[in-house]
Amino acid sequence: MTAANKLKLTRVTLFALCTLLLVSAVSAQPDRAKRSEIDHQQIVKQLNLDEATQQSLQQLMDNHRQQNKSQREKNREKHQLMRENNRAEVKALLGDEKFTKFEKLMRKQHKPYRDQSKKRGE
Repeated sequence: MTAANKLKLTRVTLFALCTLLLVSAVSAQPDRAKRSEIDHQQIVKQLNLDEATQQSLQQLMDNHRQQNKSQREKNREKHQLMRENNRAEVKALLGDEKFTKFEKLMRKQHKPYRDQSKKRGE
Protein backbone atom coordinates (compact mmCIF):
# COMPACT_ATOMS: atom_id res chain seq x y z
CA MET A 1 0.00 0.00 0.00
CA THR A 2 1.38 3.36 -0.98
CA ALA A 3 1.77 6.28 1.38
CA ALA A 4 -0.96 8.20 -0.48
CA ASN A 5 -3.40 5.30 -0.06
CA LYS A 6 -2.55 5.02 3.64
CA LEU A 7 -3.23 8.73 4.07
CA LYS A 8 -6.59 8.44 2.28
CA LEU A 9 -7.53 5.40 4.40
CA THR A 10 -6.56 7.26 7.57
CA ARG A 11 -8.67 10.26 6.59
CA VAL A 12 -11.69 8.11 5.75
CA THR A 13 -11.34 6.21 9.02
CA LEU A 14 -10.99 9.41 11.00
CA PHE A 15 -14.04 10.89 9.28
CA ALA A 16 -16.07 7.77 10.03
CA LEU A 17 -15.05 7.80 13.69
CA CYS A 18 -15.88 11.49 14.05
CA THR A 19 -19.26 10.91 12.44
CA LEU A 20 -20.02 8.02 14.81
CA LEU A 21 -19.00 10.10 17.82
CA LEU A 22 -21.15 12.99 16.72
CA VAL A 23 -24.19 10.78 16.12
CA SER A 24 -23.81 9.07 19.49
CA ALA A 25 -23.36 12.41 21.28
CA VAL A 26 -26.47 13.89 19.68
CA SER A 27 -28.57 10.80 20.39
CA ALA A 28 -27.44 10.80 24.03
CA GLN A 29 -28.83 14.29 24.66
CA PRO A 30 -32.15 14.29 26.52
CA ASP A 31 -35.27 15.22 24.63
CA ARG A 32 -36.37 18.60 26.05
CA ALA A 33 -40.03 17.74 25.56
CA LYS A 34 -39.69 14.53 27.59
CA ARG A 35 -37.47 15.86 30.38
CA SER A 36 -39.07 15.73 33.78
CA GLU A 37 -39.04 18.65 36.16
CA ILE A 38 -35.96 18.96 38.32
CA ASP A 39 -36.57 18.56 42.04
CA HIS A 40 -34.56 21.55 43.21
CA GLN A 41 -35.34 21.00 46.87
CA GLN A 42 -33.95 17.47 46.69
CA ILE A 43 -30.73 18.74 45.11
CA VAL A 44 -30.34 21.40 47.79
CA LYS A 45 -30.81 18.79 50.54
CA GLN A 46 -28.29 16.39 49.00
CA LEU A 47 -25.55 19.03 49.12
CA ASN A 48 -25.53 18.92 52.95
CA LEU A 49 -25.48 22.70 53.28
CA ASP A 50 -26.23 24.71 56.38
CA GLU A 51 -29.77 26.11 56.61
CA ALA A 52 -28.86 29.67 55.54
CA THR A 53 -26.95 28.47 52.48
CA GLN A 54 -29.76 26.06 51.59
CA GLN A 55 -32.28 28.89 51.67
CA SER A 56 -30.03 31.17 49.65
CA LEU A 57 -29.42 28.51 47.01
CA GLN A 58 -33.11 27.64 46.86
CA GLN A 59 -33.95 31.33 46.38
CA LEU A 60 -31.37 31.67 43.60
CA MET A 61 -32.69 28.59 41.82
CA ASP A 62 -36.29 29.84 42.15
CA ASN A 63 -35.27 33.23 40.72
CA HIS A 64 -33.44 31.57 37.82
CA ARG A 65 -36.44 29.35 37.06
CA GLN A 66 -38.71 32.41 37.01
CA GLN A 67 -36.29 34.30 34.74
CA ASN A 68 -36.17 31.34 32.34
CA LYS A 69 -39.95 31.09 32.29
CA SER A 70 -40.26 34.82 31.68
CA GLN A 71 -37.77 34.65 28.80
CA ARG A 72 -39.66 31.74 27.21
CA GLU A 73 -42.88 33.77 27.43
CA LYS A 74 -41.23 36.82 25.82
CA ASN A 75 -39.91 34.67 22.98
CA ARG A 76 -43.33 33.07 22.57
CA GLU A 77 -44.94 36.52 22.38
CA LYS A 78 -42.34 37.73 19.84
CA HIS A 79 -42.92 34.63 17.74
CA GLN A 80 -46.69 35.08 17.83
CA LEU A 81 -46.34 38.74 16.80
CA MET A 82 -44.06 37.73 13.92
CA ARG A 83 -46.60 35.14 12.77
CA GLU A 84 -49.41 37.71 12.88
CA ASN A 85 -47.32 40.16 10.84
CA ASN A 86 -46.51 37.43 8.32
CA ARG A 87 -50.18 36.55 7.97
CA ALA A 88 -51.08 40.22 7.44
CA GLU A 89 -48.48 40.56 4.69
CA VAL A 90 -49.74 37.46 2.88
CA LYS A 91 -53.35 38.59 3.28
CA ALA A 92 -52.50 42.02 1.84
CA LEU A 93 -50.88 40.33 -1.13
CA LEU A 94 -53.57 37.72 -1.83
CA GLY A 95 -56.79 39.42 -0.74
CA ASP A 96 -59.45 37.94 1.55
CA GLU A 97 -60.74 35.13 -0.66
CA LYS A 98 -57.36 33.76 -1.76
CA PHE A 99 -55.97 34.21 1.75
CA THR A 100 -58.74 32.05 3.23
CA LYS A 101 -57.94 29.35 0.70
CA PHE A 102 -54.22 29.77 1.39
CA GLU A 103 -54.75 29.26 5.14
CA LYS A 104 -56.79 26.10 4.54
CA LEU A 105 -54.07 24.70 2.30
CA MET A 106 -51.38 25.56 4.85
CA ARG A 107 -53.33 23.87 7.67
CA LYS A 108 -53.72 20.79 5.51
CA GLN A 109 -49.97 20.72 4.82
CA HIS A 110 -49.09 21.15 8.51
CA LYS A 111 -51.61 18.61 9.79
CA PRO A 112 -49.25 15.60 9.53
CA TYR A 113 -46.65 17.46 11.60
CA ARG A 114 -49.18 18.47 14.25
CA ASP A 115 -50.44 14.89 14.43
CA GLN A 116 -46.90 13.58 14.93
CA SER A 117 -46.28 16.14 17.66
CA LYS A 118 -49.47 15.12 19.46
CA LYS A 119 -48.43 11.46 19.33
CA ARG A 120 -45.07 12.34 20.89
CA GLY A 121 -46.78 14.47 23.53
CA GLU A 122 -45.18 17.77 22.54
